[in-house]
Amino acid sequence: MGLMLRRAGLTPTQFYEVLIAGAFLLSIFAMLRKRIAAGLLLLCATMFLPLFVDTFDAGSPAGVTAARSSSSPSSNTSAVTPPASTPSVPVEGTQWAYQSDEDPMSGSRAYRAYVSSTNTVDFDFPYAGEQHATLFLRTHPRYGKDVILQIERGQFLVRSYEASNVLVRFDEDPPLTFSAIGPADNGTETIFIQNYPRFVSRMMKAKRVRIAAPVYKEGSPVFEFDVRGFSVERYKPASPPASGSK
Repeated sequence: MGLMLRRAGLTPTQFYEVLIAGAFLLSIFAMLRKRIAAGLLLLCATMFLPLFVDTFDAGSPAGVTAARSSSSPSSNTSAVTPPASTPSVPVEGTQWAYQSDEDPMSGSRAYRAYVSSTNTVDFDFPYAGEQHATLFLRTHPRYGKDVILQIERGQFLVRSYEASNVLVRFDEDPPLTFSAIGPADNGTETIFIQNYPRFVSRMMKAKRVRIAAPVYKEGSPVFEFDVRGFSVERYKPASPPASGSK
């Protein structure tokens, strides 16, 4: 039987499929010739032959080999897990950015250092969408020294003509209350946190700073900043850089 199939170029499954199709056609032909009993017998044969095909496939050497191969550990690629890549650790202090430029009115230099919040907030319409806050330190020849908190969109409930309170927490210490005022142009996305020496001296000893400030219809969201690695030398060099440098 196997020799005959190999010569015909058929697999056992293909042979049985041809046999089933032939039996079905013969049953139709028999019933057309009014040989109802023979036709029904052949039709029943076409219904039961697929069961023998499945049994043959499962018990054949080829089927057993395929089953063994699929259960072999060497062929189970889903069980092979590549080694997890080690996440890169950011260099301490690289989150800070520094700028310096010349104040055209005084001819002296202004210095800024700033860092983005590690968390984001998402306000309601019309200020929807994730956004970061930015913490600035500024030393200006005309405006003095400032700690500035700025958001991308929204309304701080802090006025330029009336001081408000914000909470600042350094690492895991208890939160401290700082006064804050808005900008002179009455912008709503920026506040100035008062008492620069107190803020910076504590920040220099901390790794993380959290600031909670009132925002219109948003309560007092908390903005977190990674302040490690702040460089006083890069912020305000002992020797001022050449004019126009950043």
